Amino acid sequence: MHRSILSLILTLLVCLSGHGQEAISIKDASEKAQKKFAKINEHTRKGKKDKALKTCEEFVKDFPKIIDGPLRLGSMYYNLKQFDKA
Repeated sequence: MHRSILSLILTLLVCLSGHGQEAISIKDASEKAQKKFAKINEHTRKGKKDKALKTCEEFVKDFPKIIDGPLRLGSMYYNLKQFDKA
């Protein structure tokens, strides 16, 4: 199972670097992106898995260059045992 996450991470990094897109960290992202990412963490801490997942999916769509989004989303799917989406 850990191989799936590692494969996902490597695939994401290769895809982002191979198409001329510059992947950035949440630390270097806009304040708007950081606030939305903080909402994911907040929902997760409060045990609101559905809200956290929905917010993370929106984050990935809204901020495609921020690598933390797809990594978190893959991790969330993995924890929900939705391996086909992870």
